[in-house]
Amino acid sequence: MTLVLIIFIGIIIFFKAAYPIFMASCKNAASSMAVNTVNEEVAKVIQTYTYEDIVEVEKDVNGKIATIQARFTQINDIVSQITENIQERIDQSDTQKVYINLGKVSGVSFLSYIGPTFEIEMERAGDINSKVKSEFESVGINQTLHRINLELECKMSILTPFGSVAEEMTTTVILA
Repeated sequence: MTLVLIIFIGIIIFFKAAYPIFMASCKNAASSMAVNTVNEEVAKVIQTYTYEDIVEVEKDVNGKIATIQARFTQINDIVSQITENIQERIDQSDTQKVYINLGKVSGVSFLSYIGPTFEIEMERAGDINSKVKSEFESVGINQTLHRINLELECKMSILTPFGSVAEEMTTTVILA
């Protein structure tokens, strides 16, 4: 009976020490996956568009820029494609495995890669929100740089055998 109690207490202590490390590793893996997914999907969609597809530039009789007008229908189509693609990839993603060495649980950095490896499977669920921002920046005398940025906020829920954790990542990409 004493041996069972000692083993039980040992397991509880181990998981108390290991849980924050497991969750941090899962957060890192989810964040990495989200960043990669966002970057890949934005690159796929954006490569088919140019600045002229997104913005209409009107010039006066002297050839100087008179007005710049965003093509909101085109921008909305692009944003919609990107967010749908990202959401679809997150929804269709398989479980991901995270590997943690026993030495990492000790909290001692030089032991991090020593000992047997534990495999944890995690599932992800995510939600994507987007905002389009237009900005003008002075870059010299009579020169202005115009950018249209897409801010993507990706909220990930990570489900593991030990519980769940939420991770939020925001990234900004240049549309034009």
